[in-house]
Amino acid sequence: MRTEQNAAALTDLEREASSGTERVQQLETALVVCQEELRVCVNQMDELKVRHDQELKAKADQVSIKFCLNLNTKMPKPNTCTANPDLTL
Repeated sequence: MRTEQNAAALTDLEREASSGTERVQQLETALVVCQEELRVCVNQMDELKVRHDQELKAKADQVSIKFCLNLNTKMPKPNTCTANPDLTL
């Protein structure tokens, strides 16, 4: 009688272990999929950040140029703008 109970308990434990192993494998697969999705999202965010930074710099340059042009129209001396000496008017 005791041996039958032990055998049944062992069978139950083996079934639970197999089920647990299967579940862990499913979770690992899901994790890999999520990691790939995150990688794609991070890459997209990096690309958007680069584009945003470029647009921000272009806007800052435009503002600087307009500022310099505004200064030049108010002052009689040419090239009086020193806000960004790399910019050419």
